[in-house]
Amino acid sequence: MFIFKLSNREKNLLIVMAIFISIYFFDNLFFSPILQEVKRSKDKLRDFRMELRVAEGKIRILETLQKKVGIIYDESSNTRQTRALQALQNISYVTTKSKLNLITVRPILGQEQGNLKFGLSCTGKYKNLYDFMVYLNELPMMVIIDVLDCTSNGAVDPILDVKMTVTAYY
Repeated sequence: MFIFKLSNREKNLLIVMAIFISIYFFDNLFFSPILQEVKRSKDKLRDFRMELRVAEGKIRILETLQKKVGIIYDESSNTRQTRALQALQNISYVTTKSKLNLITVRPILGQEQGNLKFGLSCTGKYKNLYDFMVYLNELPMMVIIDVLDCTSNGAVDPILDVKMTVTAYY
């Protein structure tokens, strides 16, 4: 055979060339495509970061313009007002459904974040008060009675004067 006739130096050269050729093909088949994908990903990431910087700059410009013009939209207070209206609607609905006569509703200031307190004054019978408590449990938001004060006129089927403090959690 051809390999047996070669000198040791030529055999070593042949082995080194075979190693380099195999490394070259291995590089072209496996490493180069992976490195190209990494490069494309880095380019995309660089483009996205640039777009993010541009968007952040636009937001800063809009905020500056809003402050200059005087348009300040406070989303947290708007959401809180919306939640307060929803809570009042739910409480009004429950008192109407339970046939309690709602006299006054007053918000109690100084609430924590995530809840609203109201003072209620109403009249009705024991059955109406029981129904009110049952319907409170069925509301989409959690409403808890913190303080309940009932006074009656002393009749057989008394009309109750109910004063309560409720907390609506959202």
